[in-house]
Amino acid sequence: MLIPIFININIVNAKEALGFEYYYNIWVEKSALASNYLTESEKAFENGDELTGCAALTKASNFGIEATNSLISAINTTETKDGLDNLEVGLQKWIELGEAC
Repeated sequence: MLIPIFININIVNAKEALGFEYYYNIWVEKSALASNYLTESEKAFENGDELTGCAALTKASNFGIEATNSLISAINTTETKDGLDNLEVGLQKWIELGEAC
C-alpha cells in the first residue's frame, strides 16, 4: 500500500516540475521578445520616429505582460511564493508602458 502512495507523490511532483518548466520557458521566450521590442522602441524614439516607437513599445508591453504572467504562474506551481509582490509591481510597470502611447 505504501508503494502506490509513493508513486502517486512522484507523479504529482513531476507534474509540478513540468508546470514550472513550461511557464518558465514561456517567460524566457516572451521576456526576450519584450526586451528586443523595448530596444527597438528606444531607438525609434531617439530617431524621432514616434509612430514606430509607440508600435514597438506596445509590442514590448504585451510580451512583457505575457512574460511576467508566465513567471507568476511558474512560481505559483512551487511551494514558495517569494518574489510575487515584486512581480506584481513589474507587471503594473509593463501595463503602464503599454498605455504610454
